[in-house]
Amino acid sequence: MFNKIIPWALFILLASFLSNGCATAFKGYEDEVELIMADDSLQVYTIDGAEVEIKTEQKKFVFFDKQNKESIIDTKTYYYINLRSAHSHTLVLKKGDRKKIIEVYPKLGGWWFIADILTGTFFIDLYTGNWNFFDNITVEF
Repeated sequence: MFNKIIPWALFILLASFLSNGCATAFKGYEDEVELIMADDSLQVYTIDGAEVEIKTEQKKFVFFDKQNKESIIDTKTYYYINLRSAHSHTLVLKKGDRKKIIEVYPKLGGWWFIADILTGTFFIDLYTGNWNFFDNITVEF
């Protein structure tokens, strides 16, 4: 009985492994891009006018002031957007009455490419573009 189950189990395991690229399985279709020097008044739109959701994350940092011998707690807010990693994007950044149009181009994620080559699943991530990533966006007007 075991002799019949093991080959089928190995076949199913191998088929499921080869049907998913590494980046597709572990990273997904979107890349999280940090908006550097952003604030709460920033709005991001696609060139077609669709609003892009901005996610925020607050992190606390503790510093020790040697001169006053006390701890200082500082909170920093990080701003992120998710972009589909398969293609480039034209984004419109709006802040008050100012507007800036930027082009964001994907770059090849080397580690995903190497992992896909080693596992033989590169054709899936090549087709989907999921091994790409974006540089962080500096918000300057």
